[in-house]
Amino acid sequence: MQQAYPETEESPKSLEGTAAHWVVQMLLQGTPVALHDQAPNGVAVTGDMIEAAELVQEDIARKLGQEWRSVLFIERKVQIPRVHPDLNWGTPDYFAWQRMENKNLCLFIWDFKYGQKIVEVFENWQMIDYVAGILESVVEPDTNIVVDFGLIQPRAFHRDGTVRHWRVLASDLRGQINILANAAGKATMPDPKPTCGDHCEHCRGSVHCEAFQREGYKAADKAQDFGVLELPPHALGLELRSLKRAQALLDARVSGLESEAVALIKRGERVPFWSLESSPGRLAWTKSKGEIAALGDMLGIPLTKPDVALITPTQAKAAGVPEALVAQYAASPSGAAKLVFDDGTKARLTFSSSDT
Repeated sequence: MQQAYPETEESPKSLEGTAAHWVVQMLLQGTPVALHDQAPNGVAVTGDMIEAAELVQEDIARKLGQEWRSVLFIERKVQIPRVHPDLNWGTPDYFAWQRMENKNLCLFIWDFKYGQKIVEVFENWQMIDYVAGILESVVEPDTNIVVDFGLIQPRAFHRDGTVRHWRVLASDLRGQINILANAAGKATMPDPKPTCGDHCEHCRGSVHCEAFQREGYKAADKAQDFGVLELPPHALGLELRSLKRAQALLDARVSGLESEAVALIKRGERVPFWSLESSPGRLAWTKSKGEIAALGDMLGIPLTKPDVALITPTQAKAAGVPEALVAQYAASPSGAAKLVFDDGTKARLTFSSSDT
């Protein structure tokens, strides 16, 4: 499905995530970047990204010890023939090997997620897939290898914290790897049967998938069922599980339709009931740090913080810098275009208020 619908452009969230990964990579390589630097994709580095990178480095150093940089692999592509001989490969964020005191090997693998959707480390399919590929490079039996999975989500609240680990014997992953291989075989056979689920949320072809559309309709019907019932705990739990699954399918269907609507509108086509709106971004300096500091010295208003970072343009205005002067040194970039519901009210308001 995705081959038929290639990605036309990265979403703002995807661009932000790519930039955050670059900030982590630079720090781990010993060349940290500064606030407001630009990532290769043009996204400005934020304080959140720098803090996230420091969190990743801290956990890696804690697990691997002082010489961590000499054993760490950063975004090293691996082929995964155990799952599919040709079409399965991946790029683990960071991994390393370490010999334990009992002479067994330990494979440490980390996945960094900058998004805010909760991802579980326990039996994480993406990371298990990576491990299947990494294990191809060793001759040690998997019964003598421990895998330490680390998942780092600095911007997503989880009861177990922003850094979560799961340890398991590599031999205990054989079942999951076999399930992955079986799924890959089904997906690549002639005329494969679509299988709907949470993964549809990230499929570019989902909006054009008839099977997914039908599942969405089923979920919509299920979500609209109502009645007055006193549910025993077991029945409540079953229904809640069913509705949660239906909700996930609906969310994934909506996400796919939204992406398609945005692409159509950007191409100049009209999508009934929907339009794109851009909100102004946060006011940010457009001049260099030195120019802003010099402006503050000239006005007698400190525009830098004790840690040498600049205060924001909004804080500068509050400190007494004339608004007209701030406008010469700062600007509000256009925010990301968002899909908004439009039932025609805006057009009616426009024409009713016109003198013509």
